[in-house]
Amino acid sequence: FRTELMGTSIEMNNINLLIHSLDGPLRFSSEQGLVSPHLTGWLWGEPIDITLGDYQHQENSTTYFPLQLDAATTVSTERLSQWLNLPIFAMADGKSAFKMRLENTSSGLLLSLDSSLEGLVFDFPGDLKKTVTETADLTLQWGLSQSNQPMIFSVKDRLTGQLYFQQFQLTNGGLYL
Repeated sequence: FRTELMGTSIEMNNINLLIHSLDGPLRFSSEQGLVSPHLTGWLWGEPIDITLGDYQHQENSTTYFPLQLDAATTVSTERLSQWLNLPIFAMADGKSAFKMRLENTSSGLLLSLDSSLEGLVFDFPGDLKKTVTETADLTLQWGLSQSNQPMIFSVKDRLTGQLYFQQFQLTNGGLYL
């Protein structure tokens, strides 16, 4: 099928995420799943651009359902802290541009995130401190459907971490400086 989304909202209750005012073309096929070359909407009070279904790697399996969502938006530390319910963001302030990908892999749903973190201030001691104009490359991989929902992330030259979640609630983890 094919349709044009106009002012549509998508609510993902399992991860407490709402994208609203979604506009753009959308189609579905059994071979490629959901596909859209360009959707626009709003996430956490900021515009978001979404591409669905730029599939490079297809699996030939009847149990595999293709899903690939690429998005670009700006996120504030306040909104990210509220969403993840992690107090570490109390030591950071501002907002930065992020690129993210949500895809169905052979291991389940994987969320990948990348950002230069320009626009954020880190109020950490010593070399961990970051000013609003400095860049510090962030990479993040979060296995959303794996057991313990592992999140592995790195802020270049500052820290790396592994966090584990149960039903999107933090259970344990560690940060390494």
